[in-house]
Amino acid sequence: MWTNYRKTFPARYIKSGYFDQYIQRVISEKKPKTILDIGGGPQGTETLKGSGGRVYLLDPFIPHKPRWIYKKVGWDAKEKFDAIVCRGSINYLTKGELLKIKGFLKIRGFFIANSFLNPPPETWTERQYQTISDRIGIERFRYNRKKIVIEHELIPDRGGIIKHSFFYYSLSDYKKIFPGLKLMNYKNNSIILYFEK
Repeated sequence: MWTNYRKTFPARYIKSGYFDQYIQRVISEKKPKTILDIGGGPQGTETLKGSGGRVYLLDPFIPHKPRWIYKKVGWDAKEKFDAIVCRGSINYLTKGELLKIKGFLKIRGFFIANSFLNPPPETWTERQYQTISDRIGIERFRYNRKKIVIEHELIPDRGGIIKHSFFYYSLSDYKKIFPGLKLMNYKNNSIILYFEK
């Protein structure tokens, strides 16, 4: 599923937007020498290309690193980083993995992620989607309160249904894990999380 992410997922999750501009602005100001891209997928978080820093990828779902990425690492990595970015991936991480992020940061290093403020309704919500290759489908999602996950389905115009789920973390969850966390609301239910060690 994740190796075909760009072909199968709605274009809205892939196209560059405000969050990418925010990442570029912070990286331009802080000039990190080493950057860890968590969950960047088979092409990496493209907004990090040309950042001037050495970019590492941590994505256990991707067997090979993109050519422009310096090195692929795992959760057992010994390296420390000046910057860590989670673009559209923080809700796929367990609480244990979120806690490891602080340990990966150098002193005065920073972490940036995007997430959502509130979970969707507990009943299925549907909307039409279009991929970057102009395929059409129906996207369905709901909050499963018992499991504390968002259930997500993509029903393309042809081919099989893609089903997966990801975690829901409240703002208080994030603040417990990252004391001193800064939150910025943008675009309806979307938030930027910024933490500096």
